[in-house]
Amino acid sequence: MTLPPSGVILQWGATPEPWQTPTKLDECVTWLTTLLRESATPLAPKDIVAEARTLAFSRAMVYRAREVLGDQVRNTAGRRDPQNLWEWCPAAAQS
Repeated sequence: MTLPPSGVILQWGATPEPWQTPTKLDECVTWLTTLLRESATPLAPKDIVAEARTLAFSRAMVYRAREVLGDQVRNTAGRRDPQNLWEWCPAAAQS
């Protein structure tokens, strides 16, 4: 076997991220993302919380997941407005 005159060059890629078991918050973020993406219309936070409770996610967990998603979830009215709904914002999700 002959080597090229410059020898052997080793190239290393990026170090892989260590795998971690998803936390309850990770699961809630995934669920909320799926729920809002698949919904044809914006949803009321109280309805989202009611659905989340059937999956053992607390109200606080849903709101933490909402914070993690940030601008990807848009309020249709003011944050404290009783008529406020949440909707998926695809433009923010792509940026």
